[in-house]
Amino acid sequence: MLDRWIPRGAIGEAAVSIVLTIAIGFMFTVLGAEVLRSYGWELYVALPFCLGLFSVLVYGYHEPRSFGSCMSVALGPIAMLGAVLILV
Repeated sequence: MLDRWIPRGAIGEAAVSIVLTIAIGFMFTVLGAEVLRSYGWELYVALPFCLGLFSVLVYGYHEPRSFGSCMSVALGPIAMLGAVLILV
């Protein structure tokens, strides 16, 4: 099922992984901050770790990728979500 949603090209996979993890990360941030009213380790440790992990899992879904490209894709959603949260 995921084969249809994740493109085969490196740029397409990177874009899908970043957009998907930013959306999920934003939902979990709102859930933790507004609904649960908890600013604990889950927002400052677990969320950035999971954003990087899941973005690289989606990015390397079809074929193995280099370490540098995986690091770039892992840091992208963390930086972008951080910038969005600072603006909000």
